[in-house]
Amino acid sequence: MERRCLELTAAQRAELEHPRDRDRRPYLRACAAALLQVADGQPAYLVARTGLHTRRHPDTVYRWVPQYEQDGRAGLIHKPRGHRGCSPAGQMGAVVRPAPGAGGVRHRPHALAAR
Repeated sequence: MERRCLELTAAQRAELEHPRDRDRRPYLRACAAALLQVADGQPAYLVARTGLHTRRHPDTVYRWVPQYEQDGRAGLIHKPRGHRGCSPAGQMGAVVRPAPGAGGVRHRPHALAAR
């Protein structure tokens, strides 16, 4: 895999230093720290394995570099995922039971079944 290179202007560096030091989202702090290390000449593989607080897969850091180059800091922020297609709110957790007297198997406690 080719070595990823990232060149930052002073404004871009400041844009990444702020979330690295002060953002409340841990994933954004890690991403900013990784990008700054890559910009300083560290190989992305080494940054992923040893340069961050939490060890990352190298492909993750390799993905962050073009993402930042294309969209800037906004490209690094996770987007809301939205609804995942669960059943409607009225039916969530609903249990379908047969109506009383509708037939079917009746379950009795073991003590009554022995009689």
